[in-house]
Amino acid sequence: MIALVDCSGSMNGDSIASARAALHGVIDGLGEHDLVCLSRFGSTVDHVLEPTPCKAQALRHMRTVIDAIQADLGGTEMQDALTAVFGLSARGEHEGGDVLLITDGEVWQADEMIAAARSSGHRVFAIGVGSAPAEGVLRTLAEATGGACEFATPGEALEAAALRMLNRIRQPQFTRGRVDWGKAPVWTSGPTHGLFGGDTVIALAGFTEAIDGRAVRLLADDAHGQTVELARGEADAPCPGDALSRVAAARRLGASSESEAQDLAVQYQLMSKHTNCIMVHQRAAADKVVEQAELHRVGSMVAAGWGGLGTVREAAASYSLDSRPMFSRAMAGAAPSDIRFSLADDAFEIPAFLRKQEDVRDKPSLEVMARMVGEHLEHGGRLDDLAGTVEGLVLHDEATRVLDEVVGLGLTIEQAWLILASWVNDRSNGLADAALRSLMQPLVDAVDARMAAAAVKLMERILGGYPVDGWTLSRVQRLRRALGRMGT
Repeated sequence: MIALVDCSGSMNGDSIASARAALHGVIDGLGEHDLVCLSRFGSTVDHVLEPTPCKAQALRHMRTVIDAIQADLGGTEMQDALTAVFGLSARGEHEGGDVLLITDGEVWQADEMIAAARSSGHRVFAIGVGSAPAEGVLRTLAEATGGACEFATPGEALEAAALRMLNRIRQPQFTRGRVDWGKAPVWTSGPTHGLFGGDTVIALAGFTEAIDGRAVRLLADDAHGQTVELARGEADAPCPGDALSRVAAARRLGASSESEAQDLAVQYQLMSKHTNCIMVHQRAAADKVVEQAELHRVGSMVAAGWGGLGTVREAAASYSLDSRPMFSRAMAGAAPSDIRFSLADDAFEIPAFLRKQEDVRDKPSLEVMARMVGEHLEHGGRLDDLAGTVEGLVLHDEATRVLDEVVGLGLTIEQAWLILASWVNDRSNGLADAALRSLMQPLVDAVDARMAAAAVKLMERILGGYPVDGWTLSRVQRLRRALGRMGT
């Protein structure tokens, strides 16, 4: 794999910090049999690390190199950079031709760059960082080369996103993805690009009547052109409210005629070029303001991703089907038993500026969570039922982030809770329960060893400096909020 990171001036600040975090996430997922090289670019291309086997000493050196990366290479000559790293493979310096590109996507002459990448025969996997990455350019680049693309806003953790990209790089792509709804829809939308195992797929369709009880299947073609079933479920749970219908209507605007788009925008109260207007009220001279206008500073709320929605949280799969325009997700590569159709309030992404607001409610300690998991198992509870036991807990932000990112690795939410509880138990002075460990360890051992190890690495990185008892944690949270109010 060739890692290519944008170090142009536009990446300065949060963007380059996000790029470093993503590269550290890649390292977390590398094994001793992997071969990786690192290049950075701006006005010029700098091959920082030659193709290197990922032994322990080499990985430590890579982390040191990554920590030193700065946005100090001037302008953004992405086409020249891609051509240069493609040449590494052509010269036999790197066996794998796949490129992991981390950038804000601020480029000129994008069409020429995409055409050159498409003709090269190399796959490009892009992670868009910054407050306003060039989403259209990066998505088109990834799709044109058979790769994939994700986005995150400043401050969002990218380790899990990078690991997902690494997992995609290690697999062939499924093509011609489509959904068999069990009944012909009036209209349908997506998926429009290739699929990889573990991907979140968004598919929408409209029907004249409910399709409760019908089997819904995600189909695609494998590398040999054979049709395979990637996921299946049964349509149920009518969706109250109109939120998902509005999401579906928004997705249909671009493919509708002007009159149809206008009708949709009016019906679902959507902002569009057909329903966007400025109203001007002409005041009489006596009513006009004569005082100097006051200047107010308004914080930016620019978010990444489609419609102002980031994509790094898309790993949590939710399903909701209804007789109205509908919204559905499935995870490619999952077994039928892993697909669950249910009603969920968070079935679509939360705008990034809302995600970043701090939840100041009292939160139980990690010790309390671990005890609840232990009691569930001690009383004969199954792992499949664990989420129902602990889902009502509101943990502190870092713990919630860990659970989200572990699910993003491809584990179930139940496995994420289990591994977190086991990790807390092993490091807790107040708990350290050998009996509890004997209950949890066989279940932990049954999880894919590579994914479990990656999950533990995430926990050590994000929660390693946090206490597990609630009293100390509450003091930390109060101190953080106080420092925030002081502008520190």
